[in-house]
Amino acid sequence: MTGGGDLDPENYGAPPTRERRACDPIRDGWDIALCRLAVERDLPTLAICRGSQILNVALGGTLVQHIEDHFDIDRYNEGRPRRVDRCGQHGRRMTGASRLGANTLHHQALMTPGDGVRVVAQAPDMTIEAIEVEGKPVVGVQWHPELMRHRPEHLALFQSLVRLASS
Repeated sequence: MTGGGDLDPENYGAPPTRERRACDPIRDGWDIALCRLAVERDLPTLAICRGSQILNVALGGTLVQHIEDHFDIDRYNEGRPRRVDRCGQHGRRMTGASRLGANTLHHQALMTPGDGVRVVAQAPDMTIEAIEVEGKPVVGVQWHPELMRHRPEHLALFQSLVRLASS
């Protein structure tokens, strides 16, 4: 599940804030359906940025509609060492790291985890940075590891996905 524009807050029962950016209700519907199908069928899935947000909402979670200073396009391929302060056991298994630097290219983030969604990484400001669906090969990250694939801990996410899909 890829990144992209804002998810319409109607999908998680919230009124829109003034910071809401363009939404695409047709894409929202398709992406939510795809996430539910991936979970239902145990399909190995890596959800990135908006994809992670969609995954959470598809499972009944909610979002923070706007976070100041979390969109830093000028540093898209740099990891800010403070960014992901703590990775849970699953996050360590996938990345090989208990802490890692990650880019920040979003202004929305997860608020309350959905059904079966477990938080596996957070930033020092408590922003949820990574999730997994309990008992499923489905993981979501708030950052964009595809822009940081030159770093082994970010490339490891894609390698883990390929391993899961191949088994």
